[in-house]
Amino acid sequence: MATENIVSPGRVQTVPAFRYFFMRVETPGAEIGTAFGQLLPQVFAAKDAAAKGAIPVETTGPLVTIYRYLDDARETATLEIGFPVKAGTPASHGAEVRDVPPFRCANLIYWGDIPHIEQVGYRALEDAVIQAGLHGSPEYREWHHYVEDDLSPNNVFVLQRGLQD
Repeated sequence: MATENIVSPGRVQTVPAFRYFFMRVETPGAEIGTAFGQLLPQVFAAKDAAAKGAIPVETTGPLVTIYRYLDDARETATLEIGFPVKAGTPASHGAEVRDVPPFRCANLIYWGDIPHIEQVGYRALEDAVIQAGLHGSPEYREWHHYVEDDLSPNNVFVLQRGLQD
């Protein structure tokens, strides 16, 4: 039996602020996936090293990816990969820390493989924004709640797109 990639209905909400332990890179918009694959091991290495440091880093949630397109043509983007952490957590081992403000967004849950997340998950997210009569901002977020491997139908992501006022 073939498994399908599934998306929940979209919803609009304001998600709360959080403290973010992350690494950042600027990349061509078409190469976000490649940049993600290159930066991800560095983020995990920084988190693991910082967890053993004098002031241990304690994560409070799953891996979060935040990316912003820097131009209307989506030719350039800033990619951040990291983890929510406890208040007061300092920067460490090459990772930055910042307080991420509340985020008004459209979001949905995507269950499925990573190769289809753009075609199935993000397409459904864009459709939800349009159907609600809203306008998206250049910022997107992915919350990686459960990942077995790239091809697993059991992966679970929350996909979010910022909304313009």
